[in-house]
Amino acid sequence: MGNEAAIRAQSERLVKQKISQVITDVASVLAQSIHTEQYRGTQLVVAFSVVELSADLLQSLINCAAIALLSSSIRCRCLPVAICLLRDA
Repeated sequence: MGNEAAIRAQSERLVKQKISQVITDVASVLAQSIHTEQYRGTQLVVAFSVVELSADLLQSLINCAAIALLSSSIRCRCLPVAICLLRDA
């Protein structure tokens, strides 16, 4: 049973690392898209609820944030859009 707990702990660590990387990537895309100079001292909080995941998580979160930015009054330099290209081998 000790081995199963170690495997589970390692798996949880890997998931946390991947989630942390996705959060960093989304934050970077949003920071580059928004006119941050206009909102000095302001903290923008973006919350996501993933109901069903049938595509790439990063792509889905960036597109979700883009739609939220589009419907908000936040000034942006550009509207980020993420696509996934599938290639048939």
